[in-house]
Amino acid sequence: MSDKGFVELERQIDSIVVGERHRRHPGDLTKLTESLTRVGLLQPVTITPDGYLICGYRRLAAAKELGWQTLRVWVRSG
Repeated sequence: MSDKGFVELERQIDSIVVGERHRRHPGDLTKLTESLTRVGLLQPVTITPDGYLICGYRRLAAAKELGWQTLRVWVRSG
């Protein structure tokens, strides 16, 4: 664990588990996919050590839509 409270690493997108969410549909991802294509992922999604998504549902959905296989993630515990 880093002194920032998380570890940053690359993770297979299909290994990230999306559990029960308040938001059930990511909405229009057009602008986000355009941004990811143009500048890349500026803030990684956050997951638990066992791979459950904490935040970044729209970023994850946009990356999937773009056909990305991996994604930078922050792993946080607690």
